Amino acid sequence: MNGSDRGFAASCLGKFGYMHKALLGLFIAVIVIIGGAVAVLAAWDLPAPTAQMEVQIPNDRLSLQ
Repeated sequence: MNGSDRGFAASCLGKFGYMHKALLGLFIAVIVIIGGAVAVLAAWDLPAPTAQMEVQIPNDRLSLQ
């Protein structure tokens, strides 16, 4: 096997193959982080608020005119 016969994967990556691998690793890391955040938010049992709130709404905001 000579130096020009590096195989299909090596020829596709070419001179900047390390950059493609770095971007692929970064993309996978971002996907894992987003997936982990979704899993945490889905499993997080947030309690409903227990304090009662009363908000004064002016009558002019309720008119139909």
